[in-house]
Amino acid sequence: MKPIEILLRKADDIVEGLGEPFEDWRDALEIYQKAAHLGSKQAYYKIGDLYYSLKGRVNLEKAILNHKHSLKLGYLPSSAALAIIYEENKETENSLRMWKYFFERFSLDEEYANLMKDYAYRYIVMNFNNKEIMKEVQIFKDHFKMFEHMMNEGFQKDVALRINGVKERFAFVLERKAQLELSISQGEGIDLDLKDAKEELAIVEREAHDLQMKSAWYIEFSAYFSDCLNGKVYNFK
Repeated sequence: MKPIEILLRKADDIVEGLGEPFEDWRDALEIYQKAAHLGSKQAYYKIGDLYYSLKGRVNLEKAILNHKHSLKLGYLPSSAALAIIYEENKETENSLRMWKYFFERFSLDEEYANLMKDYAYRYIVMNFNNKEIMKEVQIFKDHFKMFEHMMNEGFQKDVALRINGVKERFAFVLERKAQLELSISQGEGIDLDLKDAKEELAIVEREAHDLQMKSAWYIEFSAYFSDCLNGKVYNFK
């Protein structure tokens, strides 16, 4: 294994919680930086990803700077990472520019093919119900080979599992909601005082509503892809 690969593997392990107990994101960042100084374009990508994913410690400018450096070195996934960063920070024009750059160069022959498919999949997930955005995608149809990989039995099973997971959580939430409502009405038989019970009920009701929306979204999404597969919406092939 080459020195850069060893460094990346070590840093990845730390990020995934497989390092030493005393190691954290700071140690991973230091190791990624060592790999970057050795010329690793993937290391710059991972540094950018790390800076953007740190809860409560996001450094937007450093995330963008490192992804740009990675892209300059030819690491195409950074263009999709930049597109998402721009989109989530309301820089729509920059986001579309980066998506265009990404799809014009899209290929499944690269060493990072799976990562490319993940980003392409995320793009569709984020925009599938936006007709104007999807028209933009149609422009890049020659580069959408990943649809052949996405719209298959495995993908449909994945969506079905997600729907079932939401339904199971929804059933649990409804049961807890009924318990809280009964206890509040009776004023007894609950391990919370009345104020806490009412506060939890409000939280549970919001979650129930969110789960209903999520379930409906997954079902719509699954139907949309079925229509794509059958050529009823857009023909990307």
